[in-house]
Amino acid sequence: MDALLEISYFPIPHTAKAITEGIKNAMQKWEIENLVISITTDNGANVVAAIRDLTPIKRLSCAAHTLQLAISKGLKVVENLVSRTKQLINFFSTQKQIERLIKVQKEIGYEEPLHLIQDISTKWNSSYLAWDRLIFLQYAVLQLSVNLSCSLISEEKTDGIRLKKIMIKDNEWELLDELYLTNSLKPSDNSYEVLEDSDDNTINSDIVEEESSQIEVDYSNISEVLKNVKNKIYLGLKHYWAMPDEFGIMAALLDPRYKDLNFITDEETKVKIHSSLQIQYDQLKREMQQQTSTPPSPTISTISTTSTSSTPSMRSLHEHQERRQQKVKKVFQTKESSTSSLAIADEITTYFLLPVARENKNPLDWWKSKQEIFPVLSIIARKYLGIPATSVASERLFSDAGNHITAKRSLLDPALLGKMVFLKRNMKTMDHINIFPPDLDVENNDYVEDEHELEELLDE
Repeated sequence: MDALLEISYFPIPHTAKAITEGIKNAMQKWEIENLVISITTDNGANVVAAIRDLTPIKRLSCAAHTLQLAISKGLKVVENLVSRTKQLINFFSTQKQIERLIKVQKEIGYEEPLHLIQDISTKWNSSYLAWDRLIFLQYAVLQLSVNLSCSLISEEKTDGIRLKKIMIKDNEWELLDELYLTNSLKPSDNSYEVLEDSDDNTINSDIVEEESSQIEVDYSNISEVLKNVKNKIYLGLKHYWAMPDEFGIMAALLDPRYKDLNFITDEETKVKIHSSLQIQYDQLKREMQQQTSTPPSPTISTISTTSTSSTPSMRSLHEHQERRQQKVKKVFQTKESSTSSLAIADEITTYFLLPVARENKNPLDWWKSKQEIFPVLSIIARKYLGIPATSVASERLFSDAGNHITAKRSLLDPALLGKMVFLKRNMKTMDHINIFPPDLDVENNDYVEDEHELEELLDE
């Protein structure tokens, strides 16, 4: 779950210095200057330079941007096919061709007539979504091409000739299907379906030029082409993620699913990250002990007990046995508490002795359930596991702002727009925290009753 803290008007020029000042002002406003340890951004040069000036805050590259860069490099192998596929999809962007395609789908038995999805350069993963839909409508597209070519109507015949020129070949259909099946472009969730890249300097996914459509490329050896695509993507990932960042390795170490760090072959790196965790653990433990430790002070009850015990008024066997039993209980309680404290004295050792968690286990939920066993280590885990891997949430704000600022609402005050987007983005977060006043019963709609009372007064 993420929360939006600040959205404000940012005048040009968007220099590194101006961005740095904007981030500092936002952190001071929310009083989180000492809580922020990293910022996840895209690869824009001005943004990179801005975070560099915020030392000791560390900048992390957006994993989604990096992945998109690697995929773009892989698709260069089939850029001719990508270009011609875009042309084929664009052919069905007009209302006339859409209606024809829907009519053919109904005639040949498609259960639900669908439109083709446009492949947009600035929309991440749109190639995968567009190809998926095109493959599904393949038979409808081919049938429409035949119908238009055989039509006696001049306009339809002309469109049939246009469609035939840009129609991809049989082996290209097969290659497109294999590219889809490789899942090379498949998103891990639906987050990228509506994500638009806001910075032209970060990712240039428009890797296809118009003139490339005129070049004939042989895609007959599909397995070889797929091998080259995967190799390019692999090399791209290896280049951009040659070695995980220290924060990334620490997060993996504190993730109960990957704490073995099997993806790292360098033993020296493992030793270094383990040492870093031990240092942070010891430091945080000392700070917590200093905050909770208080000097012991004698109480009235202990003084009075001491003074009266020396001169008992009466000797009772029953009271003597009860006192003995109480002493025995205290001894055993002390032993039990000392044993349990020794068992969890070294939380790090205990953590690594536990079995690896299941792949589908949420690491934050895991630490929440083990918080009593690991009171210190769980705080460090939340610190690193809470770092966002992508800047998806902030990128979506550009779309949100665009949805509010329309042709009829072009003069919205920037402060008002910020408040509107703030409320919209944080409504789900508000459901999970006590954001409303204690005297307001939201579930029972107390505020609605007031409105009804007002309406009754107005009716009178």
